[in-house]
Amino acid sequence: LRGVAVVDPDISDTELEALNAGGMRGIRLSTMLKGAVGSDQLMPMAEKIKALGWHIVLHVNDSNEIAELEELLRALPVPIVIDHLSRVRGGQGVDYPGFQALLRLLRDTDHVWAKISSWYRLSDLGPPYDDMTPIARALIEARPDRILWGTNWPHPILWDHPMPNDGDLLDQFMVWAGDDASRKQILVDNPVVLYGFNA
Repeated sequence: LRGVAVVDPDISDTELEALNAGGMRGIRLSTMLKGAVGSDQLMPMAEKIKALGWHIVLHVNDSNEIAELEELLRALPVPIVIDHLSRVRGGQGVDYPGFQALLRLLRDTDHVWAKISSWYRLSDLGPPYDDMTPIARALIEARPDRILWGTNWPHPILWDHPMPNDGDLLDQFMVWAGDDASRKQILVDNPVVLYGFNA
């Protein structure tokens, strides 16, 4: 198994090595969740984990944070996964500045990844979330070798949306991915590379 940990910024190298031995391969930072380690720790934490070959998962509150952080993200010495489609909303669409910044980062670098997950929270139309289709497809078309998919199961803190059907979400992603080769790349090959399943 592989995992991504939420850690304190002052975690020791010994503690990180123990997590690595247990299968952790990255850390998660968030500007959305209260009390989380935020984006101000991107470079310090990147320096702390780079010798392990880990990556950072960044969960932002608003997609425009990606535009604000674009130059810093380009300079990071470790891979970074932008979680939840950068939290761009369906009504904001592919032209939203933060999402355009994410597309640039995907096209211009090899260390920036994006995760397609939790789009049911970001849709302004609700089920079947058709307003998220252009966004997901834009990510896949920009850099299929740097895209991941996540279930976001068990859908925590879902107070103001209907509980999604996970089978429907997977089916929708499979349509977005287009063909068997793209599906295999995103669901199998890309995680093997990022999480080191072949190591």
